[in-house]
Amino acid sequence: MQLFILPHIPTKGNQIILKEVPELLSQLRKVLRTKIWDTIFLQNQEENIIRYQVQIIDRNDKDLIGEIVDQTLLYHANEQQDQTAHPSGISMLIAMPNKRDKAELIVQKLSEIWVKEILFRPAERSIIKQRNEKKAERLLKISQEATEQSRGTHIPQITFCKDAEEKIRDAEVVIFDKIDNAEQLDTINPKNPPYKAKKLWVIWPEGGLTQQDYQLFKQYKIKSLGDSVLRMETAAIIAARLLKNQ
Repeated sequence: MQLFILPHIPTKGNQIILKEVPELLSQLRKVLRTKIWDTIFLQNQEENIIRYQVQIIDRNDKDLIGEIVDQTLLYHANEQQDQTAHPSGISMLIAMPNKRDKAELIVQKLSEIWVKEILFRPAERSIIKQRNEKKAERLLKISQEATEQSRGTHIPQITFCKDAEEKIRDAEVVIFDKIDNAEQLDTINPKNPPYKAKKLWVIWPEGGLTQQDYQLFKQYKIKSLGDSVLRMETAAIIAARLLKNQ
């Protein structure tokens, strides 16, 4: 069953009535070819996140009426910790890719893996240094579609930050770098931070981090993904999957 995430889902008794949702209805009709009595998942984006299993009982070109078959509370705003919220708990700080379509691929795949937060920051070797607002909107759409496809609980937060010190300050930082850089830097400046609940995993360009990049981090661990010099988007996907499995 396909999942759709909406800003707000109005309920009336045991029914959900959606008004003026042409994009959703178009996808149901033209892509999924759903019929009356077919079942879908609907999920809101409010403080208390609920996933509804809904059976379609009526629809037209603009509106949809569904009967709630089941509902699950995924996240309660008043609970400080929720085991179902962000199962991976992974935040990833990624250098700005040299092509914007690479950023789209990274966001799509990390959303499918259920990464909690994706931060883009220009590195010393980054070619693209500025954020494109139109592209930022597209990244959010790609992230939502990937979350729906993978039935994720949350759409990742996507942030562009020139100054990442606040994100780094309270996190355990793990940097994925080329194996030769990792060996050299680990010898020169080995830093093993104490355990912290918040994790931040760092991915940088194929050329690795420079000494200037490393000055941003006060405490960190260094890991390698092997001898291969991976493309940045490949490294981000592999690292996120490995860390989630751990």
